[in-house]
Amino acid sequence: MPLVIRVQVARFVHMSSKTVTRAELYEQVWTTPMSRLAMEYGVSDVALAKTCKRMNIPRPGRGYWARLAAGAKPKRPPLPSRQQGQDETVTLRHIENLVVPPPRPKPPEVQIPQHLRRAHEAIQRLASVLAVAGKDEHGCLVVGGQTRPVLAVPIESHRRALLLLEGLSRAFVARGHAVALRQEGQHHALTVTANEAELGISLVEQLDKKPHELTPVEQQRVARGDHYRIPKYDYFPGGRLQIALHDAFTRGSWSDTKTRSLDRMLGSIVVAAEGEAEQRRLEQVAAEERRKQEEKQRLEREEAQRREREREALAKHRDALLKDLREMARKWTEAQSVHAFLGGVRAALPESERDETMVAWLGWAETQASLLDPLTERRRIAKSLEPSA
Repeated sequence: MPLVIRVQVARFVHMSSKTVTRAELYEQVWTTPMSRLAMEYGVSDVALAKTCKRMNIPRPGRGYWARLAAGAKPKRPPLPSRQQGQDETVTLRHIENLVVPPPRPKPPEVQIPQHLRRAHEAIQRLASVLAVAGKDEHGCLVVGGQTRPVLAVPIESHRRALLLLEGLSRAFVARGHAVALRQEGQHHALTVTANEAELGISLVEQLDKKPHELTPVEQQRVARGDHYRIPKYDYFPGGRLQIALHDAFTRGSWSDTKTRSLDRMLGSIVVAAEGEAEQRRLEQVAAEERRKQEEKQRLEREEAQRREREREALAKHRDALLKDLREMARKWTEAQSVHAFLGGVRAALPESERDETMVAWLGWAETQASLLDPLTERRRIAKSLEPSA
């Protein structure tokens, strides 16, 4: 049956932000429980944990607040120095009515199969790859890369490891999720896709250590004072298997313990993977809402800038209209003055007394007076009160 998680519909009615320094956030994390601090900031506790991890801010471990409440004084690790390229401050965006994941459901009962007949296709392929896998320096068969293997177990544990992964795969499929073994170059990756979120899965045997016993050659080197690349410990498989979910910001690994076998933890792994997938979905919703808010703010800024440009253009146009009006009035006054002067010339100098030069000059002067007068082209006097595009 597919997983159904009921949550309240998200409503993002307001967003604000607060900027704090690494030192401030470090102090707050060690004086206020993460869940309560996250609520004060209006973010999820997972998002706050991601921020601390990104900024290299240590956080209290499990049981810290209980020991503190009991009167103990557990030690607080110091704040590490800021690394190159690491931010000194962080801006936490507060989103009101942010939907947070609901409490995780009860883990399902996961049965471990007795054999690998009719196993999931991904586990069948994984078994085939494991059959021809090489060994690492600790004697473990390794499938996948050295830094993030799919499997890293000795021959004695490989059957149990495959059966555990088969039981886990069946549980995922029964809840509507997809399990696949993908090949990435020369390496493989085992993944589960839940609610469109893909998580990597690995199973390794944890290593124990013992003091390194020097070989005769190493004893001679040590006698000469040469300790270069001589190990302090020897590591060997300890018989305890560990399953990990990659890139999970909540709990990411489960291991055999003295009191509880990994076989009984598979249901918790299933629920954790589903919770991680749901958290990612909610973070995507929050990220999309932030994008919409930022886009809305950008459009509002652009609209305000457009309106400001229009106001500036209108003010500039009206200044030009006033300047043009005053210029036309000045020219009209000057034209009237010239016309009056020419009338005076004609009155003082009868036509019979005008020679050719005077006649020509009067004609030219009348033309210039007409050119000065804006009323000679009345249709060009009025201009639009709005600036053109």
